[in-house]
Amino acid sequence: MKYSNLSRTQNRITLEYRRFLSKSVLRQKNFILNYHRVANNFWDPNYTTVSVDNFKRQIDYLDQNFEIVSIGHMCNLIKNKSPFHNKVCITFDDGYRSTQENAINWLASQKIPSTTYLTTALIDSSQYYWWDCLTEKLNINGPKSENLQQYRELAKEIRTATPDHRTALYSKNVKQEDSRFTAVSVDEIKDIATNPYITIGAHSVNHYSLAHQTIGIQQTEIAVSKRALEDIINKAVTHFAYPYGSRNFDYNKDTIELLKLNNFESSVITNHGRISSKSNLFELFRFGVREQELNSFIDFINEI
Repeated sequence: MKYSNLSRTQNRITLEYRRFLSKSVLRQKNFILNYHRVANNFWDPNYTTVSVDNFKRQIDYLDQNFEIVSIGHMCNLIKNKSPFHNKVCITFDDGYRSTQENAINWLASQKIPSTTYLTTALIDSSQYYWWDCLTEKLNINGPKSENLQQYRELAKEIRTATPDHRTALYSKNVKQEDSRFTAVSVDEIKDIATNPYITIGAHSVNHYSLAHQTIGIQQTEIAVSKRALEDIINKAVTHFAYPYGSRNFDYNKDTIELLKLNNFESSVITNHGRISSKSNLFELFRFGVREQELNSFIDFINEI
């Protein structure tokens, strides 16, 4: 009993120390967090799925220690060129229905702003993201899955494939009807479109690595996704997330110029870095969040 009480005391002290570090150090920093899927009971070979309870604990912690702002607000602070501190953005990529149900709607109910970047080809579709199809096809259900290496090799090839090559890989290696997770519907997008705490951004049409496509395909992916979303929500879509989002690999100078020509205000990437008044609006750094308990999440935040 004494040992148990001591252990609880030590854990409490450790948690309080982590909180102190965040308040004393990170309050001087700004950053954008990147989530993908918020759902339970799913092992994700890309490590981009966060369970519902852990997600809510993470957000509660952030809300207590930082000012959570919209992507539009963050962009305005950057444009003003004046120093700012203690600002955090919450963003979601891809447009999973489970994420809207478990995370985005909950955030709005708590009056916490967030941004969801949607891939338009899968809206109101029976199709599923290729990485989920591949996970099902190869029976990937844990870190010791025997086909995990095969998944990694195929995923690398599909990521940079041209449309025709990607279709060939799909038909050969991906069994779409086996996937379990779907994208949001038009009605679900309309449901959140007027909520002042939710920003809807574009994430291309087909989730291609844009730098590996022709300028014509890049233009189509950017312009058509923007127009499709604007037709649904009846207002301008001015924020973009590069599919996959790696700097100097998944987008290029042509991509950035096309975004500007299509009247986008900002775009986010997946490389890590803080945000400041000197940030490039078309290369806004983000930190991807993985499944982790609160103590580990606090350590992760402290290291930003």
